[in-house]
Amino acid sequence: MDPTDALAALAPLLEIAFVGRVILALLPPGLPGRHRFGELPATWAASHLLGGIALGLESRLMELLELHPPRLALVAPWLLVALARWITLPGAMVPRHEPLPEGAGALAKILRIAAPLAVALATWHHRMPLAAAADALALLACASFALLSSRRSPTGRALVVLLLALVLGLGLDAQAIQPIAVALRTGAGACFSAVWLRRGDRRAALLAVIAFAGCGLLGLREALLGCAGLIALWIHTPGPSQRWVLERSVVALAVGTAAGWSVYDPFAPGAEVVNPLTEAVLVVVALAVWRRKRLVDARAPAEGAGKERRGRIDPTIVERELVRDAVILCLFPMAARGELSAFERLAPALLPLAPLVLLELGLVLAPAEQPPGTAVPAPGPARR
Repeated sequence: MDPTDALAALAPLLEIAFVGRVILALLPPGLPGRHRFGELPATWAASHLLGGIALGLESRLMELLELHPPRLALVAPWLLVALARWITLPGAMVPRHEPLPEGAGALAKILRIAAPLAVALATWHHRMPLAAAADALALLACASFALLSSRRSPTGRALVVLLLALVLGLGLDAQAIQPIAVALRTGAGACFSAVWLRRGDRRAALLAVIAFAGCGLLGLREALLGCAGLIALWIHTPGPSQRWVLERSVVALAVGTAAGWSVYDPFAPGAEVVNPLTEAVLVVVALAVWRRKRLVDARAPAEGAGKERRGRIDPTIVERELVRDAVILCLFPMAARGELSAFERLAPALLPLAPLVLLELGLVLAPAEQPPGTAVPAPGPARR
């Protein structure tokens, strides 16, 4: 590839990352946001997600105003925002005293390299646009960050990320550019929702809200998936923070859906997304999930009450339940619309849910990490 062509292809991705990084700096304190080598992928992934949604909103607004400015004009306002943010430094604080993670072994390091390599090879082999590859790589980084926050073992989370890379590689093979873009937003929404429940980090909560609501920019069907994810996020958010999450979810979803309305084609296949049956199914399933959560919370005793938990890693049941309910809330409306009845439509229809399923798989099956200084004793004869 000619260097000029390569730079022209990379320029939009750099613009997206820049805009997203500026927005990320404006969010509440928390993670991701660090620039150390091991934490840079999560920071870039969140920036790519935010930048894509922000520039997409600007583009839709320009279309409504019947304006056609150059792409650089959409980025220019963010230069002023970045300057204002730089003037108001120091930056936001993040937790300083975090538990030391388990060091990655040789197998985990090999799997970490294999996952992005699989996406890169699929992109090169099928001559896919770099934007699709960037979406896939950002999703891999989000999944890895979520599993790391839940303190899963390096090998376990690397294996889950590799499985996700293979699934996305198959999506690139099928030229499923739109489903991969949706998968980034639904998957990132689930990943940051899990981080929010694990860490109580409001930056992660806002990232989850923006990711799910950003589905609306891609169409009304996609807005329905984002709405299902936001409902699951609200249901599983602790009571004191539910109103805070609900207010931001309603505003973000309304903005995203209104902006995506311009791409709605009433004569396109699947355009019957807004129909009473689909809406009724989503409402009924959401009420059932909410009621079940209330009953489980009322019956379950306080976990670990009266027990010493020092040095132990909390289980992932809270994160798993949120991801599972998000999948359920997405599947029922899809089934009501007949998306799961035709085999040829099954793979692209389910691709946006693949990150959620694999994230739950990692939360269930990946063992907890072994923190430094807690080596397992070697087996030997019992002492008398």
